[in-house]
Amino acid sequence: YTVQTASFQQVENAQKMVEALKKKGFSPFITPAQISTGKIWYRVMLGNFSSREEAKRIARKVQDSMDIQPMIISLKKSDGEAKTP
Repeated sequence: YTVQTASFQQVENAQKMVEALKKKGFSPFITPAQISTGKIWYRVMLGNFSSREEAKRIARKVQDSMDIQPMIISLKKSDGEAKTP
């Protein structure tokens, strides 16, 4: 499981979010994602959590400290494609 904190069209905005999360003690990373229109969005993610409960705990911490609504993402075991449960 991972926690998606935000998604931006401009990589610079994603980088700003990464810096803000780092200042709060998180370890974020950026993942580019091509959407159906062909455009690239830059997703700001946290972690590779082994349980949904652990991801929820981090998502709550992000929500409380950053006043944003993160989303928990799970990976399909078959092909590694991300989905939102």
